[in-house]
Amino acid sequence: MTRTINQLEEHQSGQILINGDEISADATNIEEMRRKLGMCFQHFNLFPHLTIMENCTLAPMLARKISKEDAK
Repeated sequence: MTRTINQLEEHQSGQILINGDEISADATNIEEMRRKLGMCFQHFNLFPHLTIMENCTLAPMLARKISKEDAK
């Protein structure tokens, strides 16, 4: 599902809406939408010295400059 939302795979039918904005193959604002989404991989992309919560909150804190509490 997250691969489809991030446009890594094309969906076959229906609509995908995020906050009322449709994600489609011809979406012109996909980069903007991707900034609001996140993916956390289960194995190979995690930092072994961080907890799961720290791994999940690291990207929003660095990329979007939000606080640790808001990232949680």
